[in-house]
Amino acid sequence: MKALVSTRKGLLILGKNGQVFTVDKVHFEGVKVSIAEYNPYNGNIWAGINHDRRGPKLHLSRDDGRKFIEAPTPAFAKDEGLALVDFGAFGFDKTGRIYIGTLPAALFYSDDNGESWNQLSSLSKINGFESWSGGKANQTCLHSILINPDDDNHVTVGISCAGVIESRDRGQTWNYANKGLKTYFLPDEDATAIQDPHLLVRSKSHPEIIWQQNHCGIFKSTDHGASWSDLSKASGLTSPFGFSIAVDEKDPDIAYTIPVKSDELRVPVDNTLYIQKTTDGGKSFRSICEGLPSGACFDISYRHAFDLKKKTLAFGTTTGNLYFSHDSGESWRQEFAHLPPIYALRLF
Repeated sequence: MKALVSTRKGLLILGKNGQVFTVDKVHFEGVKVSIAEYNPYNGNIWAGINHDRRGPKLHLSRDDGRKFIEAPTPAFAKDEGLALVDFGAFGFDKTGRIYIGTLPAALFYSDDNGESWNQLSSLSKINGFESWSGGKANQTCLHSILINPDDDNHVTVGISCAGVIESRDRGQTWNYANKGLKTYFLPDEDATAIQDPHLLVRSKSHPEIIWQQNHCGIFKSTDHGASWSDLSKASGLTSPFGFSIAVDEKDPDIAYTIPVKSDELRVPVDNTLYIQKTTDGGKSFRSICEGLPSGACFDISYRHAFDLKKKTLAFGTTTGNLYFSHDSGESWRQEFAHLPPIYALRLF
């Protein structure tokens, strides 16, 4: 097992030796790596980096992360008057298509392994597009890309702030999938085109089930996102606010969140870092803090900085700490400290 750790000052590739992860390689030292992702269909690794002077650039590794080469970077059409600010997500399907979500919110795809990119401009033609509003860095952000493993034509994306949007024809047309979501900070909390998902995660074993960490709570869909149930008042849940969420690979009823006190106070609840775990589909949660710091703790986790594979879970924090669990989240150990802020993490 390996891990991709995207940080403010480079990409770390970790290898697992027994129960311990060690650093195998560091790439792009000193440069912001917004997100790195592993393509499970061909083993390639993609890295979206963001130079202070050169701006966003794409890099690709075809040899398990030993070396990276620069690849063409998606670009908006000149008549749109937009410029790429950053990368928000990668997505891959079994036909070889690669998707990239960006800031500002847009969806690009490549059918030639990144040699060229096309924008799915149909997304900006959806009704209500003009009311989308900025989230991260005052920019709309397409941060989640889910491809239905049983139907490559069915693509679901998460956008802050617009909501969950799906296509049944591989991006030619789009529809909102926000039924049941709430935007409590707006006069119309049921607004169709202004919802704020922080992250969407699809169950690998039951792809019709999607979990969502939202600005206004924790939600779950059992029908591919057609409707959502609000789990924010579940028994034992200390805070429904957060950015990241992880779902067990085999059991869709097991999920994990990393709670944050509130939108206004983005610190751990009671200054104690812990995981919230549900094993009954979100009816109840319990807090797990064994091995995690308590008191005067200010670690929180960005949306892409939490992942799991089999019984191993890992998350990185805004303060550069990296924690691992090897028993399905029941106990934790800090394996790295003093890293730069961690933006994303992927186990593969």
